[in-house]
Parts: sequence; C-alpha cells; structure tokens
Amino acid sequence: MNILFEYIIVFLQTYIAAIFISGCGYLLKKQIFNLEEKFTFENNILWGFIFISFTSLILNFFLPLNIYVNTIVFVSLFLVILQKKYFLQLLKKFFKKSLILTFLAFIFVIYSNVNNPDALLYHLPFSKILNEHKILIGISNIHHRFAHISIFQYPSSSLYIFLIGKNGLLISLSILGSSFLIYCLKEFKNLFKSQLSRNNSFIVFLILIVSIYSFSRYSNYGNDAPVHIYYYLIIIYIFKFDFDYKNILLLKKISLLSLYAFFLKPFYIFALLIPFTFLLLSKNYKPFFKSSFFFMSSIFSFAWFLKNFLISSCLIYPIKFTCNKNVFWSNFLDIEKQSLLGEVNSKSWGDRLDQSISLIEFNKSFNWLNTWISNHFNVVLEKFLPIVIFLILLTIFAYIFKFIEKKNIPHSNKIVSSVILFVSLFSSLMWFLKFPIYRYGQSYLFISLLIFLYLFVFYKIKENKILKFKKFFNLIIILAFIGLGTKNFKRISDKISDNIMPHMYDNIVHKNISQKFFNKKGIFTHYVKNDGSLCGYSISPCSEKKDKNLMLKEIFSYKIYFIDRL
Repeated sequence: MNILFEYIIVFLQTYIAAIFISGCGYLLKKQIFNLEEKFTFENNILWGFIFISFTSLILNFFLPLNIYVNTIVFVSLFLVILQKKYFLQLLKKFFKKSLILTFLAFIFVIYSNVNNPDALLYHLPFSKILNEHKILIGISNIHHRFAHISIFQYPSSSLYIFLIGKNGLLISLSILGSSFLIYCLKEFKNLFKSQLSRNNSFIVFLILIVSIYSFSRYSNYGNDAPVHIYYYLIIIYIFKFDFDYKNILLLKKISLLSLYAFFLKPFYIFALLIPFTFLLLSKNYKPFFKSSFFFMSSIFSFAWFLKNFLISSCLIYPIKFTCNKNVFWSNFLDIEKQSLLGEVNSKSWGDRLDQSISLIEFNKSFNWLNTWISNHFNVVLEKFLPIVIFLILLTIFAYIFKFIEKKNIPHSNKIVSSVILFVSLFSSLMWFLKFPIYRYGQSYLFISLLIFLYLFVFYKIKENKILKFKKFFNLIIILAFIGLGTKNFKRISDKISDNIMPHMYDNIVHKNISQKFFNKKGIFTHYVKNDGSLCGYSISPCSEKKDKNLMLKEIFSYKIYFIDRL
C-alpha cells in the first residue's frame, strides 16, 4: 500500500512538472519570442525547458534557487499561464496526451540509477550549489568540472519546489525524453498525412526509431542526451518547414534551438553554423536582427557567457583564447592542463600501454589512435553499428524492390541538405580529432549518415510506395515502443524492493565521510569527501579535491574563490 502511495505521489509530481514546463513553453513561444505555431503539449515542453533555463540562469545571479525562491517563481508563472487560458487548454484538449506523456516519463525515472559517476561527481553537486547559493565566482577552483556544467542543471534545479521536492531534480530528464519521443511520433503522423511531405515524414520516422533505441532508459540520459535531442529537433524543424530556409520563422526557431544546444554542450557550437548559413543565404537580415527574438536571445547569451566568465574566467571553458588570465580568480595554468586532459581522456589516455608517454606526446600525431581503437572504438561499434546496419538494410530493400525512381531533388532541398551534411560531417571530423567518445558525437554521426542517404536514396523513394508502407511504419513504431516499455518494466520488476526514485546520496553527511576543508590561512572554503566517495547531493560546495592555496573572499555578499600562488 505504501509503495502504491509512493507511485501515485511521483506520478502526480511528474504530471505537475510536465504541465508547468509546457506552460512555460507556451509563454516562450507566444508571449516572448512570438514564434507562432500550433500549440501541442509535448512540443511546448521542449521549448519550456529553454524558458526555465533562461529565467533560472538570470535569477541565480541574485538569489539561490532554493525551494522558497523556486516555489514563488513557480506560482507566479503558473498564475500567468492561468491568465493566458493555456492551463484550461491543457485540461481540456491535452489531458489524455499529458497523462500518456507523464506515464512514459514515470516509467523512465522510477527505480532508475542516477547517472554515475558524472552525476555524483559534479552534476548533482552543482545542483546542490544552485539550490543553496547565488552564483559563486571562481567556483571552478574548487572543481574544474563545475566550469563544464550544462545549462540543463538550471531547469532541473529550479523544479525543486514544495509540491515536488528533491524529485524535481530527477524527473526533468525523463520528461524531456518522453516529450521528444511523443513529439517525433506526432510529427511523423502529421507529415505523413501531407502528400508533399511523405519523404520528410520518413526521415522523422528514422529519427524516432533511433531515439527510442538510444534513449530507452533513464541511465542513457545524463548531460549528453539533451543536446542530441535538441540537435535532432533542429533537423526535424527543417524537414517540417520543407527546407524553406528563407522562412524567417524557421530561422528564428532553429537559431534558438542551436543556441540552446551549444549551452547544453559547448562542443555543439557547430550547430550554430546551420542557422548562420541559412541566414546568409536567405539575406533576411533586417527582420531577423530587428526582432524581439534577437534581442531576447542576445540577453540569454550574454547571461550564459557572463556566468561562464564569473565561474571560470573563461567564456567557453577550457578554450584558452576565451579566458582572461588577468582576473584574480583565474587559474590559467590549470585551464591549460584541463584543456589537454579533457582531450586525451577522450582518447583513452587511461588505457595506454606505454605508461611513460607524456600527455603532449600521446596527443600528438595520432599516437593515441591505436589505444583508442583497442578500447573505445568497440563502444562506437556497439552503439552506432546497429544504426548503420539498419539504414543500409533499408537502402538495399528500397533498391531490390525498385522503390527508387529517377527524380531531381528540388534546389532548396539540395542546398539545405548540403548545409546540414557539411556541418554534421565537419562536426563528426572534429569529434574524431578532439573528443572521440561516442556519447559526445552521437547525433553528429547519425545525422551525417541520414542526410547523405536522404540526398541519394530516401528522397527518391516513390511517394506511393511510402504510402503503401504506412502500416509497416506503424508496426515498427509500435514494436519499438513495446520494446522500450518491456525493457523498462523488466528493470522495474528487478528493482521493486529498492527506493522508488534514483538515489542522489543526499543523506551521507557524517564525520567519517565528509569534512570541512580549511585553507592554509584557516578559512573554511568547502566540503571534501575523505573516504573516496563522491559528493552527490549531500552538501555544498563539495568536491573530492583539496588545495591549501584555495582562498575565499566576499565582495558585496558574493563569494569569490581564487588560488593564492604567493
């Protein structure tokens, strides 16, 4: 009975969060950016995360995102949403859909594992910092990974409200994943209904199937899945608008999505090349740059870069030329070190056979390649090869049964597809040269292959053949969702006796586990785990690092951490 009650509570918490995020998406699109679009529950959620990221980021410059602040913001925004009558739409028009989405998010999150070890190492510790402190300047000097943080930590932390509690930090990822899957499903059906868009619907179908395969469990998410979701969303919008790169509404939407992808993971800065190129080709400069959209996006960007600068002295950490070594909280020598370490660790530095080789030598002239092939390349093959095989089989099937016809691809389609292909291929190349971990470049790799096949195969599939295979597509989708459900229900049944929600290690503050760290001047700076365990959501600020030279000063109630090298 107690377990059933817990189920109901978590389900209601997820439902409340989903409704709130969807309402925020409505405000963003309709009231702030004027991005006219037919409102759908799941689509608004995807945009709602952007809105909450923006508001919570700005707010944290002045206040901690604690339960009181978050609840006040929640109630205030909820009243605005209620005034706009969107809430009534949710209850009437989207009630059934919102329950389905909530249920999918619910089965994702219950009895799941929090994403170890990164979640316990710096995701959750940073969320704890957000919940207890306004912005801490120079906090990268406590732990360099705090400078790598994804903007997704902000909306997750802002869902810590009275109605939801600490579960708000966990359910955001499951809501995002569920919303995206349902959105893809709906767009596939909508595009399929239009005779002119059936080839486009086929692409959305493939993105949906690959997404179900890639994001089938909560443990698949972390800080990587959100950026892949938003990169896929950019591509879907381009197909949805039928490659009309001159459309100012499309330009605005993919610009904001690309910007958000970059804030989710700086390596996705290349995504910005897509809207930038479209803007140059369209020459719609005035309506773009003179719009409220551009003004608000600029404020959003300024806030993000300012946050980065205050935390680490870098606009994009750890890219050295974006860093200012003259501000006193800058740790420029460590920035250089972390820039190199981040790259070599992605290239299997820890698995090297020659233990005497230096970091610089290992990273030079493809000295890392054999080590990477022997270790991480197997992961790439395991994850990506099934996708490649699936697409190749579809291609072979299309040719064997003569589904391909000779027809020229429209000029606009060719231009847009070529731009996407070039950006994705270039990004994939940079991924391989710099950070060849599969979870970093997954969407770049998949979109490169998908667009290549679209140009030379999928666009040329006969429309009537696609129509005949509607039942087949629906069957594949049903089987994919059944597989997703079976996988998660099996996981749930195996862990039925465990805690219903992922364990955040928020109750491990003991003398033998953590201690206050005092620098050489006897000033308390932060907590340090002294038993080799990770901080999780226990105390803040917390890390496993110790540096006696770490100093702390306070200016106008703002705490500033810096390294004293004297």
